[in-house]
Amino acid sequence: MKHDFIDKYCHLDSPLHRLDPRTKLLFAFALLLLFNASNQLRLFIFYYLLLAIGIGLSRVPLLYFLKRVLLVTPFVLMIALLMIGSAALSADSPPTLSPEDLGQPLYLRALLIVLKTYASVTVLTLLTSVTRFTCLLWAMRKFRFPAVITTLSRLIYTYIFVLIDEMHATFRSIKSRAPVLRLPRTRVYGQVAASILLKSLSRSQYVYYAMVARQFTGEFPEASRNRFGWADLWAASGFALVGLSIYLLWKR
Repeated sequence: MKHDFIDKYCHLDSPLHRLDPRTKLLFAFALLLLFNASNQLRLFIFYYLLLAIGIGLSRVPLLYFLKRVLLVTPFVLMIALLMIGSAALSADSPPTLSPEDLGQPLYLRALLIVLKTYASVTVLTLLTSVTRFTCLLWAMRKFRFPAVITTLSRLIYTYIFVLIDEMHATFRSIKSRAPVLRLPRTRVYGQVAASILLKSLSRSQYVYYAMVARQFTGEFPEASRNRFGWADLWAASGFALVGLSIYLLWKR
């Protein structure tokens, strides 16, 4: 059962793992806002240095982050190329985002989009690597996120494994009965998808009846006992100092 595709490294022990989920969620949102509000290349030197420190403290393998970044690379490059191509075909020159003359403003904008996307993906990967998904949902509830979003996310996270198990079982059955496919692959995959869907629907009914029998009302019990501690206070102070330094550098 391979059910650790989201919070694969949340079981590790590191300074970031021991922080309160609310602290980590707040830091992640603050970093995402900083990334999207920054239009100077020199600021991203400090951003990526900060991300490198966070990755080192998390003890999560660097290859895990590189794989996540590679997943979005085709989409990021496509957006950057479309921006360059559309601006090149347009008669109007694109506005300059920075007073610094780092070549064409068009390429500067494309590079900023790439840097912002990679930094945002790294932050989200780091957040989900050092915090269990259920703890993140608990932190979102504490920040008064809509209950519909957190409840549906918890249900999807909990029962998506049923679909994954059915998929693995079906493919194992195919390999054991027919090591060499005689039918076209598209037809086989279509039959597999239909079989997985029917089995998942059948099992979802049993899951629903079990939840109703246990008087499920849409609210999950709060199993998290996290509290703000001195580590969260020191982390917040350090993050505030870093944010102030970036702000002063931005205004120079």
